[in-house]
Amino acid sequence: MKKKVLFSALLTCGMLLSACSLETDTGSKVGEENGKEVKTEKPAEKKEQVKKVFNVGDKVKLGNAVITVTKVETSKGVEFDTPKKGNIFEIVHIKIENNGKENIDYNPFYFQLKNSNGQISDTTITTVDQDTALQSGELASGGKVEGTVTFEAPENDKKLQLIYQPNMFIENQTVTINLQ
Repeated sequence: MKKKVLFSALLTCGMLLSACSLETDTGSKVGEENGKEVKTEKPAEKKEQVKKVFNVGDKVKLGNAVITVTKVETSKGVEFDTPKKGNIFEIVHIKIENNGKENIDYNPFYFQLKNSNGQISDTTITTVDQDTALQSGELASGGKVEGTVTFEAPENDKKLQLIYQPNMFIENQTVTINLQ
């Protein structure tokens, strides 16, 4: 029995370590080699990392998924569903396409919003986009899905960025899209 438990523990550790060692992927714009590049300095022992930042309308490839922010709109809410004072609902329209041969997962919780203060927030559960909200599921090869993800953000913030990270175990596999 102890051998089975030990084997299971080692197998789990191995899988987690292999997921962590996967190649960094920050996406690429479909039809071009690079998005707008922003260089960030790393400590001396590490190489300089280039982080790609994309814009609304760009088709961004990450793995087999192609993500496009098609539109961004704001809302002050509805009668019984309003954001905190000084905030608005930022409604992001997203299209996801599967260009690979294997199924891919999609989920509104793969998206976060970064504001100009550097705060990163998860999606907001609200009724303002109840008819269009992105659900979760799988896309077959060639499949497409569209929907909205909504965040609460400071009103008049002109530096909002959408962050797409489909695998929480791979920190450097993200896409950043400017929403203005």
